[in-house]
Amino acid sequence: MTHTDTSTTTRRARRLMVACCAVLAASSVTVPAAVPQVSADVCALGPGGEYHAVTPARVFDSRSDRSVNDVAPLGSKPMSASDPTFSLDLLGLATPGFQNAWLPADVEASDVLAVVASVTIVNPTQKGNLAAFPTGTTSTSSLLNFGIGQNVPNLGVLRANAEGKVTIRLHSDVAGRADVLVDVFGWFSSSCYDAGTPLDSADERGARLVPVDPGRILDTRFSSTTTSDDQPLGAQRQRGLKIRGAQALGGSVIVPDDPDVVGVVLNVTAVQPTSRTYVSVVPELAVGAIPATSNLNVLPGAVKANLVIVPVGADGRVRLYNHAGRTNLVVDVMGYLLDGEDVATRRGRVVPLATPFRVF
Repeated sequence: MTHTDTSTTTRRARRLMVACCAVLAASSVTVPAAVPQVSADVCALGPGGEYHAVTPARVFDSRSDRSVNDVAPLGSKPMSASDPTFSLDLLGLATPGFQNAWLPADVEASDVLAVVASVTIVNPTQKGNLAAFPTGTTSTSSLLNFGIGQNVPNLGVLRANAEGKVTIRLHSDVAGRADVLVDVFGWFSSSCYDAGTPLDSADERGARLVPVDPGRILDTRFSSTTTSDDQPLGAQRQRGLKIRGAQALGGSVIVPDDPDVVGVVLNVTAVQPTSRTYVSVVPELAVGAIPATSNLNVLPGAVKANLVIVPVGADGRVRLYNHAGRTNLVVDVMGYLLDGEDVATRRGRVVPLATPFRVF
């Protein structure tokens, strides 16, 4: 893709610099005194990235009755002790007719450091585990583990290869099959991302991660009122949850009431639903609408938690949606994503691993 504000040679040099960074530079960064711009000093910040919120989108679904960007072998994917794999185009830059395109048109694969995505295994015929890693590499780790017939999601910060592709590996001691879903909730840009406007250091800036002492902002099990907002969530019902200015239960403000808070890191727990269900967390949801993505899959009577990174809606809230039965919900804030940090600092930048690996 050609940008009129910068030369192809400069773009290639910036991409090469990002690719060569393996660790954060230990030296201090010199901030230019002239007009703010993306400079070599900024690129030298290393592999740390900034978060960009997107409208949550399902970018992969292997189920034959609702296929999205499926790849061979079409339909449910094989799993066995030989660790079969398949690769998908996570960014949608190399697939004609890519459905639910989510990446802004001015972004190149080299601008994307990692993608915030929820990966879900659906109706596996055998127990096993799933791994996700950049295509062309390998990994000793697993992203999620599952039993027979279990629908299990987990959040991943996924790195793609230079073509924007990610490989999924399905392991099982006994041969079987399973479907796989992938939902995208945001992306981290490289420190050299300039959105095609290198003289403007503000328009392309993403958000930085601000960790907090975990604080509970919702627990419908111990409501002190009888309002519907504080009761278990019913079937195909939603409720808004305040994020900007959110207070920990019985405590102080845990997230500032600041329009620059554009995302939030939550631990969401469904407690003893009355029916098999899924729970979605999204920034916006019209009344009566069903979300296109999901974050939790829960069996009746079970207690299930998952980490969620989700954009914050324009009104400073997120929406919790329950698909079937009734379920209690517990929500803990682990951190938030804040726009407006100095471009030349490392504070709050996220450094995803090139490839996940097992350390213990």
